[in-house]
Formats: sequence, structure tokens, C-alpha cells
Amino acid sequence: MSLATFSIRCLVALGIFAGGSHAQDVGRGKLAEIIAFVRLASEACEGSVPDVWGFEALSLVAVVKPPITEDEIQIKEKEVEQLRVRLGRSKWCQLYVTEMAEAHSIFDLARKGTLR
Repeated sequence: MSLATFSIRCLVALGIFAGGSHAQDVGRGKLAEIIAFVRLASEACEGSVPDVWGFEALSLVAVVKPPITEDEIQIKEKEVEQLRVRLGRSKWCQLYVTEMAEAHSIFDLARKGTLR
């Protein structure tokens, strides 16, 4: 994935912190997807990313208002499971690394206060 694509995906996810209901919906979906990856890939792809990145991703849920629901996450989990079957473990773990890198970048921006 190119740096430009990575940056755009991170900015889309940041929609959960900014105005506009469409941007918030897209951002909430992205965050639910990240959480689904944390839940499903943390063991299968163990050692692929620093452990702290998963905790950072999970902590992002606490700052989203209204909170991401378990239903939103479960819908994304089903999609992510289907993706795992289509891609195979190796490529799916590569995608997991990308998802966690995005979550880490978003967490970093939130921690620094650049999202407010």
C-alpha cells in the first residue's frame, strides 16, 4: 500500500472525530473493522505488530461518541472472517499489519490532541 493510500485511509477513519454524519459513519465502520482485526488476528498473526498497537486500537473505542456497539463490531468481524478465507493466512496477516499501523497512527494523533 502506498503512503498516499495509507494516509487517505487514516484520514477517513478520523471522520469519527470530526463533523459530518457521513464522515462519522465511515469512520465508525473503519474503527469497527480495526477492532474486528484485533479480535481475530491477534493470535493468528502473533508477533506481526507490537502488542501495544492492539491496545491502542481498542482504546480508540473509548473516545468515540456515541460508542461503537457490539453489533457494529460483529458485522465487521463476519466481513473480516470472510476476507481471511479468501486471502489465506499470510496475506491476511499482512493486511492485519496495515490495519494496526493505521490504528497506531490514529491513536498517535488522538494522543497528541491533533484530532480535537
